[in-house]
Parts: sequence; C-alpha cells; structure tokens
Amino acid sequence: MAGQGSSDLLNQIREAGGTLPVVRGQVTVQDIAAASKAGGNEVAYFRDRATGQLYLRELGPQMGEIPTNSRLILHTQPGEGFLAVQPSSADRAALTLLNQRSSVIVNSEGTFAIRFRPLNTWDGNIQAIGDW
Repeated sequence: MAGQGSSDLLNQIREAGGTLPVVRGQVTVQDIAAASKAGGNEVAYFRDRATGQLYLRELGPQMGEIPTNSRLILHTQPGEGFLAVQPSSADRAALTLLNQRSSVIVNSEGTFAIRFRPLNTWDGNIQAIGDW
C-alpha cells in the first residue's frame, strides 16, 4: 500500500466504511497526506488502545470522529505550507478527550508537521517532513 496513489488509498478508506485497518509501515505520512488532499478532508491515523490495531479514518462533518478509546498518532489538515499545521481549539479538545499528551498534525501536501499538546502551553516547532 505504501507509495500508492492518493485516490486509491482514499477509495480503500471509503470502501471500508470510512475506517481502514492498517499495519505499521503499510502507509507513509505522504500517503496519508495525499489521501487528505484528494478528498479535501482531514485523515487520521490512530491506534485502538484496547487491541493495538492501527486505523486510517477520513474525518469531517459527514465522515467520522476518533473513537474515545484511541490514541491519535497524527492527522492531516487540508492546506498548503506551514500555516496549515496550526492546531485548532478542536484539535486541542480532542487530545483532552482522548487523555493524550501530544499528537502530530501534517499538512495535506505532506511537507510540514507539528507536534502539539492539548493546552496552548507549548507546541513543538513546525518542521519540514524531511527533517522530521
């Protein structure tokens, strides 16, 4: 699956009912970002805390949310450049709900990322994915 076309991965997520089980190493950050760009929605990469199973899920008003028993590894945000990775209040609230200390946001180009926290006290520096 790694390196596959963005619409292929997005179609697989949608055909799986919006949540696609994956194994570690099966997809890259660039694959996830490309699927986000193709669909125009956020895509989350998360792990079920009880089973350890990894998933991809398309997020949005008509899509799904992250289950509360999950650990959000990363999610994309539509947009280009480094400004697209700024965490929103909803992103921070999601981490609080998940009882999680930090997560990562990637832009839909797969070029920039930031590690952010639930409270607006300290976030990592925005980094180019090549340096990440």
